Amino acid sequence: MRRAPVVLLLVCAALAPVRLGWAQPAAGPDDARICATANGQHAIDACTRALASRRFTRSELALLHYRRAMLLREAGAFDRAIKDFTAAIHLNGDAIPMSADAFDIMISQRNAYLNRGRTHADLGDDAAALADYATLLKADPRDRQALAARARLFEKKDTCDRAIADYDAIIAMDAKSADSLVGRARCAAKLGGRDRAIADYRAALALEVSDTVKAEVLAALEKLGAAP
Repeated sequence: MRRAPVVLLLVCAALAPVRLGWAQPAAGPDDARICATANGQHAIDACTRALASRRFTRSELALLHYRRAMLLREAGAFDRAIKDFTAAIHLNGDAIPMSADAFDIMISQRNAYLNRGRTHADLGDDAAALADYATLLKADPRDRQALAARARLFEKKDTCDRAIADYDAIIAMDAKSADSLVGRARCAAKLGGRDRAIADYRAALALEVSDTVKAEVLAALEKLGAAP
């Protein structure tokens, strides 16, 4: 087996959404490739066999753990997913490197910390989730995914002033971030900032948004007694 293509497949898989329910052909001998490209229990089993094979370097093992973690998270096995995210993080040295020559590990670590944080949040462990987002933002205060994840968590906890600060930071980098505009509008409305909420909802409505988001915005504007 040539390792470079396997690593590339795993990196691509790490950045892509996982789809369950897609039946794969019968497993072949290349468990790492199946782990990287298949879905559901078939892929989880392939990841497990690949991890047990003792055929891979530390960085490749980290990617295999990460891939299995994503599959487990999609399957709702949150505790097991967290263990795999943690294993991936440890195998890559725990820290998030910022040097250009460590770009691959930087991306791997960011993905692992981000998705471990999201999984902690899924389990209701807000403190652990915030710790992972804090690690990401310490490495890069402009990490938009970490800011967005933390903002959503603050919003869920009704800590809207802190959520708005994160939404502000995202919007400062991208004025067309519809999700952040809507999130900031929701928080502004909760805090009594009707005019600000209306302005953000209207700004979001002017962008390309899904029908679901559009319906949410229109309903919110109606509740606030404002025209679209």
